[in-house]
Amino acid sequence: MQDTLSVDWQKYQTLAWNWINDNVLTAQMAVELGLVVLSLACALALHLLFHPRLVKLGEQITMPRLSWSYRKLTGLFLPLAGIVLLFTADQLSTMAGYDAGLCRIVIKLLFAWIVISLVTQVIGNRLVRNAFAAVIWIIAALSIFGVLGQVSGSLGAAGFSLGEFEITALGVIKGILALGAMLYG
Repeated sequence: MQDTLSVDWQKYQTLAWNWINDNVLTAQMAVELGLVVLSLACALALHLLFHPRLVKLGEQITMPRLSWSYRKLTGLFLPLAGIVLLFTADQLSTMAGYDAGLCRIVIKLLFAWIVISLVTQVIGNRLVRNAFAAVIWIIAALSIFGVLGQVSGSLGAAGFSLGEFEITALGVIKGILALGAMLYG
């Protein structure tokens, strides 16, 4: 049992630093980061310009449910503008023969933000809503960075046997999520 839970942290730290040096601290990543920052700054400027106008327009809606939905949707103007501008930057860089993978990663994160914001609006319990959002953010981030399979494999391997049953960390997490979905879904 002790062997399955031991972790060589030094090995993982070395792997992490090597990956950062090879993939993050590069000139290409600096250019990509500049594209992302410029796109998000433009999205923020658009948000500051148009959001007050959209809010005023929403104040004219007299039906309460429609007004509530409109307010929630206008709150997503910033990530939507970010997605459009980042997609444009990604397409322009691709046409110029340059791969801007960071733009696509940020687009996926913004899209996850939008989906989570929309889905969590229907969950009434604040604790469950926040837990759901946190879990989905973690899953989305792991998936976007391509390590979801490795993490789920590690969680599946971390466990113990209890008679005929194999209890793993992944199984416990899935069970908790299933229970939460049944109780509050």
